[in-house]
Amino acid sequence: MSSNFKFHNPKGIYFLISIIILLSFSSCNKKDFDIKNLNGNEIEVIGHGGMGVKGLTPINSLKSFEKAIDSGADGVELDIQITKDNVFVVFHNEKLDNGSNKEGNIFEKKWSEINDAKFSSVTIPQHQILSLDELLRCLDYSSDLILVLDIKTYQSMLSEAKIEAYSNALIAIIKKLGIEKQVFLEFNDLEFARSVQLKNSSLKIFAYNVFDYAFEKALEYGFYGITLSMDNITATEILKAHDNNLRVALFGANSKSKNREAIEMNPDYIQTDELKHLDRILN
Repeated sequence: MSSNFKFHNPKGIYFLISIIILLSFSSCNKKDFDIKNLNGNEIEVIGHGGMGVKGLTPINSLKSFEKAIDSGADGVELDIQITKDNVFVVFHNEKLDNGSNKEGNIFEKKWSEINDAKFSSVTIPQHQILSLDELLRCLDYSSDLILVLDIKTYQSMLSEAKIEAYSNALIAIIKKLGIEKQVFLEFNDLEFARSVQLKNSSLKIFAYNVFDYAFEKALEYGFYGITLSMDNITATEILKAHDNNLRVALFGANSKSKNREAIEMNPDYIQTDELKHLDRILN
């Protein structure tokens, strides 16, 4: 380097260094939050559908879950639907048309009709839509990873016969996979949830609905907790749930600012689309 080399814009360099220093002091970490909950004053980081909707791979794909685990998630949330022949499929949307190369409703299909389905994705190669059994047998996860199964029943009304069949099938697959101790079950259909609970009272069941209804039914049925969008519950309501020994899981943390906002509400679990950021703050 020439001995007469000079920075042409030293003020710009000093300004850049100042900004870097400022950002280093302004970033949040765990000690910035006074966390109080029923989970030992710890908030578990749950990857929404794996790495979340902002991930490079489709939510609910094997690769998305693998990346979430590698990124330090305490758990992953899986969206589960049930086929006509009682196979549990990991897929979020009501219609296969929205997000896959197939058409129709999963509950109207036999597994043999859709077992070659792939997610609609710009990524190459396309990612296979898997049954719960297939996915968990392919996924390398530890016994302390939380597996949140969001049980989606898009049918307007489940008959007693369907509830009975679905409950038996759900309990059977959980037992077959050996995940009883690490699985959380989220239900919007609380009669379905109640049926599962009556068959196996040791399972951790979360009521997923508006706060008042979910809170009331969770207490009535003795559920483990409630799951709500962070935009539809207040910190005061979370405290009310905790005072009644109900855990609270929040979803809708889809940005860094939402992550921080969710932490300040003191839930027990946060399902996030910004997994690495939330893990960095809390862990």
